[in-house]
Amino acid sequence: GYFTLGALQDGGKNIAIGDLAGTFTSFSEGNTTSNDSIFIGYFTKPAFANDTNQTIIGHSMQGMGSNTVSIGNSSIIANYFNGSFKYLN
Repeated sequence: GYFTLGALQDGGKNIAIGDLAGTFTSFSEGNTTSNDSIFIGYFTKPAFANDTNQTIIGHSMQGMGSNTVSIGNSSIIANYFNGSFKYLN
């Protein structure tokens, strides 16, 4: 997509799909140093520029910080998952 990870100056091992994916943070600052993160969807953004290991999926969705997964946005009314959840702690 157009200008994916466009502000990134340092960092690596990121994946971005969708216009502006991973370019800005949730505070509209440039995302300059993300690492090991996945941004899927138009204008997906991490919470902060130095977050690591975030997975963010959904149109204009913002992440919740390092080591988190965020799916959907405020327009989503339900999430559906098939099968059982396995917790690995």
